[in-house]
Amino acid sequence: MAGDPRLEALPPITELVSRIGSLDLRTAEPAFGQLAAWIVASSTPTSNAVTALETAPAGSTPDLADEDEDEDDDGDDDDDDDGAGGDSEGDEDDDEDDDDDDDDDAEGDDEGTMQAGGLLPPLETAVARHLGALSPAVLAQLFAALFQRTPDNFPIALEIAREIARRGDDMAQAALVDAFIAASTTYEPGQRAHEDTVHDLLIDDVFRGLRSPALAKLLAWCSDDHLDEDDGDAMAPLFVPALSFANAPDRAMLVTRLENFATSLAARGRAGEYDELWEMLATLPAGASRDAIQALRARLADKLTRLRG
Repeated sequence: MAGDPRLEALPPITELVSRIGSLDLRTAEPAFGQLAAWIVASSTPTSNAVTALETAPAGSTPDLADEDEDEDDDGDDDDDDDGAGGDSEGDEDDDEDDDDDDDDDAEGDDEGTMQAGGLLPPLETAVARHLGALSPAVLAQLFAALFQRTPDNFPIALEIAREIARRGDDMAQAALVDAFIAASTTYEPGQRAHEDTVHDLLIDDVFRGLRSPALAKLLAWCSDDHLDEDDGDAMAPLFVPALSFANAPDRAMLVTRLENFATSLAARGRAGEYDELWEMLATLPAGASRDAIQALRARLADKLTRLRG
């Protein structure tokens, strides 16, 4: 990425890693934002830079784990001691030790690869230290950097997303949704792993804790395949938390989206899913949203009766 103006405007990566490790939030927080920008600028359409750094040449990436290096140094001393301990004790043992050393070298310094697992370990440590104090805006920047594609599966991104949901900041939650939408650009709905991936847990866990404005934005973007319980991504249950505390404009948008989805289910002969949708929506608390859904159901029932008649 040499010559990229986004990178040229940022401090060196070694300096950013050092700063996020600071105990002083005034030093660490700006560095987190800059590091997020660095990750985005250094990533490719098929690889997040956090992963790429795990095997990048040592000369072009930060030295990220002094403790691991100290252990390597200790290991080298032990090897030297073994070598000087006497060939008479067994050349075969020395040959085995040499073979082990050669294997270590092949995996490590002689090949110019990093020993510490890349950028992720120090980033995880630093985020865990400052998670409760970082601003919602910086948290959103970090999430967007760590979840650039649906296959990106860094658990720290999930912790950041949960913190954004917990804070209840509408702008940060909207940015979280924007990042999710951007990461889904090349994703085909219905291809979820349905396991404990970041992508799955965002849908099944984190999004349920977002406030109505962010959920309304997310559900307005969703296609029918995203919403579909059986053949899609099963995001229709998000209508319940979205509607529970929705304001009037968001409620109107959500009801319109629901009408279109329910009409699609009926048109495709998905009677079971159609009925399950209304059963799910019946759990809404009493209030304007529940009244709007009951009116929608009655309206659609009358419409379907006329169409079938």
